[in-house]
Amino acid sequence: MSQLRHPVSTCATCAVQWKMWLFKVFGVIYMVAVCASEDNDATTYSYSDSKSTAPPPFVPPVPVLEQTPSSSDFFSSEKVVLECKATSSSELIFTWKKNGSPLGSGPDLSQYPDKSVLTITSASPQDSGNYTCVVEGKKKPSQTKESGPVNIQVNEIPVPTITETPKWAHVFPTESVKFKCGIGPDSHNWIYTWYRDGTQVNADGTVSFNTNGAGLSISSASAGHTGKYNCSGKIQNRAVTSQTSSEVSLTVYAEKPTLTLTRDPDYDVMFAGEAVNFSCAISVQSEWTYLWYKDGSEVTGSSDKLVVQIRGTADGGSYTCNATRGQNPAFITDSSGAKQLKVQAQKPTLTLTRDPEYNVMFAGEAVTFSCAISVQSEWTYLWYKDGNQITESSDKLVVQIRGTADGGSYTCKATRGQNPTFITDLSGAKQLKVQAEKPTLTLTRDPNYDVMFAGESVNFSCAISVHSEWKYLWYKDGSQVTGSSDKLTVQINGTADGGSYTCKATRGQNPAFITDLSAAKQLKVQ
Repeated sequence: MSQLRHPVSTCATCAVQWKMWLFKVFGVIYMVAVCASEDNDATTYSYSDSKSTAPPPFVPPVPVLEQTPSSSDFFSSEKVVLECKATSSSELIFTWKKNGSPLGSGPDLSQYPDKSVLTITSASPQDSGNYTCVVEGKKKPSQTKESGPVNIQVNEIPVPTITETPKWAHVFPTESVKFKCGIGPDSHNWIYTWYRDGTQVNADGTVSFNTNGAGLSISSASAGHTGKYNCSGKIQNRAVTSQTSSEVSLTVYAEKPTLTLTRDPDYDVMFAGEAVNFSCAISVQSEWTYLWYKDGSEVTGSSDKLVVQIRGTADGGSYTCNATRGQNPAFITDSSGAKQLKVQAQKPTLTLTRDPEYNVMFAGEAVTFSCAISVQSEWTYLWYKDGNQITESSDKLVVQIRGTADGGSYTCKATRGQNPTFITDLSGAKQLKVQAEKPTLTLTRDPNYDVMFAGESVNFSCAISVHSEWKYLWYKDGSQVTGSSDKLTVQINGTADGGSYTCKATRGQNPAFITDLSAAKQLKVQ
C-alpha cells in the first residue's frame, strides 16, 4: 500500500508545485503588461506585485480654458474672465500660470472660491501674456494636467486724431468742410462723438455724419460753425471709451473774400504788338485757383496773373476774374470789378513841329522841336537827325546851334513799355537850315542931304540880307534910341539931332540872336 500511495503523493505534490509555478509565471506576465501599459498611457493604474498595498495615483482630466469676452485683444480698464473647465471639478484643485510661471496675486485679479475662474477686473498692459490653468486631484497621490494657453493682449486706449478737408483753418460762407476722426488701424467697431467748444455736435440741415460718426461734414458753412472741434471714440458693445482728441479750430468768415483786379500798363488805348498784364489780388491768401473772363466768357489762365499779347482789336474788351478752391463742391468767389482794354487798330500818328520856324538859322540861336502824338500816354521819344538816333528824351528836343553841322533833317518816334517794347512809325521830317555867316545890314537915309535944318525930317531904313521876324535896335552916337521896326524917322528939332546913326537886328530869346552893327549914316544939322 505504501508503495502504491507514493506515486499518488508524489503526483499531488507535483501538481501543487506546478500550479504555483504557473501562478507566478502569469503574475510576472501581468506585471510586465501593466508596466508596459503605464509607459504608453499615463491614465493606466500602476500596480506593484500582488503583494503591494499602495493605491494608484489619481489621473485628472485635461482642463479646457475658456475666455470671456472672446476678443483677440483688449484695452485698459476692460474686464477679462478666464474659466478653467474640467469634469469632476469638485474633486480638483485649480492653479493658474502666466507665461509658464505661477500667477501671483494682484488688486485687479480675483478667483472663485475653487479658483476655477480667474477675473481681471480692470486690465492693463502689464496683464498681457499667455495664461494656462493646472488641475490635480484633491486626494493624493494625483497627477497634474495643464490646459492649452490663451493669449491675452492688453493695449492702452488710443487717442483719436482729426484730419480736415480741406486743410484750411479759415473758410467762407457756403464753403464745405469735412472732418475725420480716426483711431489707428480701425480693426474695432469704433463709433465716434463730436464736440464743438465742449458741446456735442448733432446732425442738422448742414451738418451730417457717416455711419459710425467718424466723418463730420458741413455742407454749407456759416459763422455759427466757428469753433474748436474734437472727437472721442467708443467700441460698440464694449466698455471702452477713448480720450478726446486734440482740438482743431475752424473759423468761418462772415463774408466771401473780395477781389481787386489791376492792369499793367494801364494805358487808355493799346495797340497790336503790345502786352498787358492783369493781376487778380484776393483779400485772404490761400491755395486759390483763378478763373479769367473776357466779355463774360472764360479764357485760359489759372494763376493770379493773366498776360495778354495784343494781336488786334479782338483782344479788347471787359476783363474780370474769380478765385476758386476745393472740390465736390468747389468754392467760388464773387466776380471782381471789370477792367476795360481798348485796342486801336492803327498805330498812333506823330506830328513834328519846330519853333522858331525860321527858314535859315545861325550859330548862337536855339531851336525847339516838338513831337506830338495822337494818343496821350507814358511815351518815351526817340530823336533822329538825318536818320541817325541822336538822343532819347521827352517829346521836346532843343538844339543849341553851334554851326552848320547842326543843320539837317529831324524826325521822331515814340515808344513805351517793355518785353516787348512798342514803337510808333517815324514822324514826318523837319528841315533845319543853318547859315555860317550872320546876316548883313544895309542902312540908308532919305533924304540924303548933306546938311539938314530944324523943321525937316529924315527917314533911316535898316535892310537885312535874310528876311525873318526881326526886331531892330537903333543907335545915335553909340547910344540906343527909341525904335524897333526897320525904319526910324527923326523929326529934326535942332543941331542936337545931328550925329552918327547905326542899327542892329535881333530875333528870338533865351538867347536872343543879334546881328553885327550896320555901317553908320551921318546926319549933319545946321
